[in-house]
Amino acid sequence: MGDFTCPENEEVLRNGAWNYRLPIKWYISLIEKIQKENNLPIYIFSDAEDFELKEILAYDNCNRAYFGSAISDMLALSTCKVLISSASTFSMWASFLGQMPTIWFPGQMGQKLLLENSMFEGEVDYEDNLPISIIKELKND
Repeated sequence: MGDFTCPENEEVLRNGAWNYRLPIKWYISLIEKIQKENNLPIYIFSDAEDFELKEILAYDNCNRAYFGSAISDMLALSTCKVLISSASTFSMWASFLGQMPTIWFPGQMGQKLLLENSMFEGEVDYEDNLPISIIKELKND
């Protein structure tokens, strides 16, 4: 959120414009889908203030994560089971380093970062179901 401004509307994002904030309601829709499958802890890595994330942090099992530095956060993020990307270069590096399933907002996946083609790396919209491979990953403890 920090350096990113809000777009005029979501169509700007869907057309591939970068360096904008993604809608909080999109993250919430994915959190709800994930929690329906498994109530794993959800960690929020963000430079936003708590008040900007209050809608997300209100969900059970959603917590902020901070490991003391950007590089520590990136390394921690790269160990997640599934990454919901903010479409920042920070998220892109975490996805690449962690080689984990990665979900992008429509129009924001600029390139493939995963080496394993069987792992999900793609865009998921509000009305889309979670891909089966992500559901399997969430249930694989």
